[in-house]
Order: sequence, then structure tokens, then C-alpha cells
Amino acid sequence: MGKWLPILSRVVTKTVFGDDPDRHWNVVQNNGERAAQVVPHVHFHIIPRPAQGANQRTSFAMFGRGQREELDDDEAEILARELRIELAEEVKRILRDEGVDLAADLVSEGSQRGKL
Repeated sequence: MGKWLPILSRVVTKTVFGDDPDRHWNVVQNNGERAAQVVPHVHFHIIPRPAQGANQRTSFAMFGRGQREELDDDEAEILARELRIELAEEVKRILRDEGVDLAADLVSEGSQRGKL
């Protein structure tokens, strides 16, 4: 997780903000019923924070009630595809620039090595 959270943060913010170097985001993790967690598990929210009034995807402008309602199924499908593409590019960049092969981490039962 310590390795992947910064990588996924870069992927999410680049997908949402493009090449804009002025990227801001929050990472949130909720635990327990009083924190709105119904099923006990661990996951993180990476929440892009566009500038106030910025012409960004409004579904990422806030966290909480209403967010899921703003992202329709078609937009979600496009966003998921863009995130997969950006993740593949980031994994390749890290291998090229840092010599770290992250594809080995992505192998799961029934999947091909390096397939995102």
C-alpha cells in the first residue's frame, strides 16, 4: 500500500487534471460505523480538488453526499478506461525511469503478468 498510494494518487490527479502541475487532492480512509463504514474493510479515497470555479469534472469537486449521483454510468465507464490507461503508462514510466517493475505486483490468479 505504501508503494501504490502515491502512484494511484498521481494516476487519479493526472487523469482528472491533465498535465496541469497545480494538482491538489485529499486521501481519506474511513473506519467504523460512525465514520460511515457499513462493511468493515480498508480502502482509501483519492479525492482530486480542482480550483474553485475551475472547469473540471464536477463529480470530483466534493466528497460525500451527491457525488455518486453526479457521475453517470457513461461518464464512469469513460473515466475507468482513462484511469486504466494512465495507470499502465505510470507503471511503464516507473520501470523506465526508476527501474522498478511494478507489473509483478499486478499478477493475480488467472491474470497475465503485466496486464492492467
